[in-house]
Amino acid sequence: MEYKHDLHGNDPPPRPAAELAAERREQAALRQAALQADKQRSLARQRAMDTPPATRIALWESRHGLTLPRDPKHPLMRIVAENTDLDLAQVLAEQQRRALLGAGHRAGRRSAVSGETTPA
Repeated sequence: MEYKHDLHGNDPPPRPAAELAAERREQAALRQAALQADKQRSLARQRAMDTPPATRIALWESRHGLTLPRDPKHPLMRIVAENTDLDLAQVLAEQQRRALLGAGHRAGRRSAVSGETTPA
């Protein structure tokens, strides 16, 4: 008897739906386990003493979908410090570094727009 779904003569017969569903569940579980392992590695790097403060803060921002507040008195500053195992002073120093980088970047753009040159 010829199987009606055998289009090319060499195709294997279709697998039972329960088998396909079990395979999909296993693949989803493997993906979930890999995502969880990535999260754990990221969290470990976020708190690791050998990871620079800027990187630790960037990892925190990435995990939470937030950016470091610009206000040094913002309540999140202490939370960032706690979650990254940094001192509040280190978080404030990174905030200040970013502010200076942003100010320098904006000043450079203004010079370019106005045609002024900045001394090297």
